[in-house]
Amino acid sequence: MPLQYKISALLLAAFLLFGLLTYTVQQRNILPSFLKLETQDAKKDMDRAFQAIQREMAALAQPTGEWASWDDTYRFIQDSNSEFEEANLNKAAVLELLRVELTYFINLSNEVVWSVVYNRQTGKEIKLRELSDKSLPPGHPLTALAEEDSEVNGLLLTSNGPLLLVAKPSLDSHSQGPARGTVVFGRFLDATTVRRIAQQAGVQLAIWPLQGAPLGPEQSAVAAQLGTSSEVSMRASDGENHVYRVLPDIFGKPALLLQVTVPKLISA
Repeated sequence: MPLQYKISALLLAAFLLFGLLTYTVQQRNILPSFLKLETQDAKKDMDRAFQAIQREMAALAQPTGEWASWDDTYRFIQDSNSEFEEANLNKAAVLELLRVELTYFINLSNEVVWSVVYNRQTGKEIKLRELSDKSLPPGHPLTALAEEDSEVNGLLLTSNGPLLLVAKPSLDSHSQGPARGTVVFGRFLDATTVRRIAQQAGVQLAIWPLQGAPLGPEQSAVAAQLGTSSEVSMRASDGENHVYRVLPDIFGKPALLLQVTVPKLISA
């Protein structure tokens, strides 16, 4: 065999060996570390989305606490005086100033002393089938607030969409009891709110109610897998990862499925 052919064959063999070695190193060492980084980043994005929802809940808890620990509210829940209703319970105060779309005052007999629910999009009052405006059943989560530092916060799925709720015991202006009932404020987790949460967290966020709404095959499988767990689940597709987490309602049942979509920028 001529020398130039031998040299060419040796160079080709060396090139193939180098290529095989490079591919092996990439697949066994480099790529797994990249995929691990992508997984960590995707889970961090879900954490940011979850924390943004928690901040939304905390923002709702502030006015709830202020109204719950107030002598005037304390008296109103007991005697339903018209002066308090005329001075404070109007659309401008409840909806526009506080950015609250649901307000309930509930006494110790679980009777709804006063309530209002608004549709923010239309500005009109609505009724919720899932939350009576007359009374609540014994043992309802929104009424089990005997301790002065008690608080219930979470989700309620309604026919008008998911609702963020915060409930606190009605106390005097010094936050002293005994509690005379419960003050509940709520805010719908509508498309506008979800977009704001996604922007604050810097993520691509989607939500699905887990009751009364159809889910895609992937979402159904993930919801069944997660159940009531607070863990996250990830599904990979071409060019992006989908990270999922389930949020429970105030009864402890699965209520919302969160999905954060994260492009595979690292491995790309």
